[in-house]
Amino acid sequence: MQKICKNCQQNFEIVSEDLKFYNKISPVFEGKKYLIPAPSLCSECRQQRRLSFRNERNLYNRKCDLCKKDIISMYSFDKEYIVYCQSCWWSDKWDPLNYGQEYDFNRSFFEQFYNLSKKVPQISLFNTKSENSDFCNLTTFSKNCYLCFGGDYNFDCFHCTFNFNTKNCIDVYWLNKSELCYECVDCDTCFHVKYSQYAKNCSDSSFLFDCQNCENCIACIGLNNKKFYISCRGSAYCS
Repeated sequence: MQKICKNCQQNFEIVSEDLKFYNKISPVFEGKKYLIPAPSLCSECRQQRRLSFRNERNLYNRKCDLCKKDIISMYSFDKEYIVYCQSCWWSDKWDPLNYGQEYDFNRSFFEQFYNLSKKVPQISLFNTKSENSDFCNLTTFSKNCYLCFGGDYNFDCFHCTFNFNTKNCIDVYWLNKSELCYECVDCDTCFHVKYSQYAKNCSDSSFLFDCQNCENCIACIGLNNKKFYISCRGSAYCS
């Protein structure tokens, strides 16, 4: 089936396997199946819509709608949602069961979901059990962190995304069990490593790519168990 995306006007295809899948997952209520319609947007536009509901890095100043204190939130002050600070949201000051409502089969699901989302309080940030890390989101058990998103058990880290069990790291993406790292991506158990990617168990090194168990190396690719190497390539990368 060929369709034209309503958003970008590009042609895209819906194969028979997709239609079978939509039919398989279509819900059944009181013996009646409600068929999920074929998408009217291409896969790229659908992905954009899915991501539009996820805000992890944009933070705003606003007031808690329950205690009225100034807070940091992923919802700006002009949004129509009810937003509670973390203390209020996790407290017993309100009862989430009060917001339950019956489903109306004569109305659109998304219309009802949208109206419900405007009534139910939203948490200002997903940042739990952290200390001195007010400007972080989607994180827990962090201490002295700033603008870190999507990581847990981090200490003294800044401008990081998806880092776990790290200390004193800055501008890193997807690090684990590392310390004193800067501008690193997809690294694990590294110490004092900079400008590197896919490094594991490396220390005191810079500009590494796909290296393991290396020390004091610079600008190396595909090395394993090496020390004091500069601008070298492992056997897997040699022509």
